[in-house]
Amino acid sequence: MSEFGKINDNELLYLIQEGSEEALELMFQKYDPLIKTKMKRFKIEADIAEDCLQEGRLMLLKAIKLYDASSNKTFNKYFDLILTNRLISLLRENKRKDNITYMTEEIEDANNRENKELENFDYSKLKLSDMEKEIYKMRFLRNFKVSDICQILKVSEKTVYNSIQRIKNKLDELK
Repeated sequence: MSEFGKINDNELLYLIQEGSEEALELMFQKYDPLIKTKMKRFKIEADIAEDCLQEGRLMLLKAIKLYDASSNKTFNKYFDLILTNRLISLLRENKRKDNITYMTEEIEDANNRENKELENFDYSKLKLSDMEKEIYKMRFLRNFKVSDICQILKVSEKTVYNSIQRIKNKLDELK
């Protein structure tokens, strides 16, 4: 830190606009602690901490570029607001990704359970024909659309609907 050490934000912003790399570096040094404090306050996990720090620095650049000195807010407050909003967005995005991962894992678990059910299902109780067994697997266990079943089995919709009705009747008889 040279002579820029004791310059306020507005003077630093002016020097940055004039192209001073040293002033820009000083702004980063000055506001890195604020970024890190915000990250601690938001309880940013270690696996995304470096990304959040970089995002914070990008938000500092954005604040430097967009700050209007004639506004009623200080640069510090303006940057703090931008940083807070961005960290909230990052946490929401990360939570959404976690939810998608969790849902994907649940779907895979459900598919594995379904495959085990298919292996253990006793079709002899229902007395299903080979066609009805296939339609039962696709429609009731895998939730295929009727149109998809028609294409896979190369049969008409009427055949599929009739088979579904017969399967339902046979299931009702078991109850």
